[in-house]
Amino acid sequence: MKVIQIKYLNLFALLILSCSLFGQVNKYPLDTDYHKNKDVLSSINRWSKAYPSVFYSEVIGYSSNDKLPIRSFKISFNPNEKQFDKPSILIIGQIHASEPLGVEICMGFAEYLLKNYQKNERIKSLLRAYSFHFIPTLNPEGFEVVSSGTYANHRKNKSDTNANKRFDRGIDGVDINRNFPLNWNNEIQSLSTDPYYAGPSPASENETIAIMDYMRRERFYLTVNYHSSFLGDHNERIFFPWNWSGTKSPHWHEMKAIATIFSKNLKGDYSTSNYLVHTGNTSKVGFFRDWAYSETGTYFFDIEVGGIYKKKSIIFPENKMRQVIVNKNIQALVNTLEYLDINTKRIKIINENSKPVILSPICYNTLNQTQVKPLMSNEKGMLFIFIPQDKKKINLYIADKKYIVKKSNNNKATITIKE
Repeated sequence: MKVIQIKYLNLFALLILSCSLFGQVNKYPLDTDYHKNKDVLSSINRWSKAYPSVFYSEVIGYSSNDKLPIRSFKISFNPNEKQFDKPSILIIGQIHASEPLGVEICMGFAEYLLKNYQKNERIKSLLRAYSFHFIPTLNPEGFEVVSSGTYANHRKNKSDTNANKRFDRGIDGVDINRNFPLNWNNEIQSLSTDPYYAGPSPASENETIAIMDYMRRERFYLTVNYHSSFLGDHNERIFFPWNWSGTKSPHWHEMKAIATIFSKNLKGDYSTSNYLVHTGNTSKVGFFRDWAYSETGTYFFDIEVGGIYKKKSIIFPENKMRQVIVNKNIQALVNTLEYLDINTKRIKIINENSKPVILSPICYNTLNQTQVKPLMSNEKGMLFIFIPQDKKKINLYIADKKYIVKKSNNNKATITIKE
């Protein structure tokens, strides 16, 4: 395995070196406009002072080795209060340390919302429609290794997996994205030196536990998680849960429809085609996206940013191209979220006394959904359901009774149930 590890590292070293010969290059250490942990904190502090009526931040946990804070923030009207009358959106910039482009998109989108919500009616409407939550990096200690210029290809966190009481770059760490309980035991890279090492046990990492708790608490309607592919095998591609050898997730059709809108709004970074919606088989391992959808019902999308230029994967572009990619993804988010808003049914569930039915389990489309927990009405009895444009109605099952919700020009509906 040591030979394989060295080969793996050399591939990336050659990639960085060879790309420097071309006009579009990987620049490492990262170019000057890229965020570091201190810059993320500085922006959060600045936004908190400048936009107190729409901005709220918190620490949701601490990293496994260095105990660095995992920061999240919320942009919404009345941000200190949980908004039960509208769905919540989560944007995650980075889970893998060597994929900093997503941090730039996450921070760029947040700043775009804050600077424009007062003067731009489209952005103001988005804030009326959603509560936005952001996690710039779920892996701050790994991000520190890469963003500081220490080592370009540190994918994992910094857990001392070889137990020698020091950090060995390229060897130590757990791939947080594969550390989630659903299908964790299927991971074949089981050595601690493996680049995709899934950890000694499911949810062994502080980062994993922090985001699991956060996802359960907030029950996000939609989640976008950014990645980059340094070998180029997943560049400019959109993934969602799941297609395990032909066995698709219960809401695969709905998520494909949303991914298709993302794709239509995302031209390739270094190609003339659009981002590809991945509809083939997906790996059945401990992926974050599969667990989050299965556990909380969130529509979850992994977007692989960074493209291929002259047969090389560009994931550390220079400042100018970095900004092009950020701007393009901001507009794709705006357009896709507007589409989602138009096609979302806001359903209030009440009893015969017109009282909200709180935290009631609700099955969507099918009564029995293996490996997917029922959705839950929120603390105001509200439920948010996406109805694709090619569908005229959906079926909901509450206490095993079927209710039909039809598509109409009115995006609100009420269901009265007998308790």
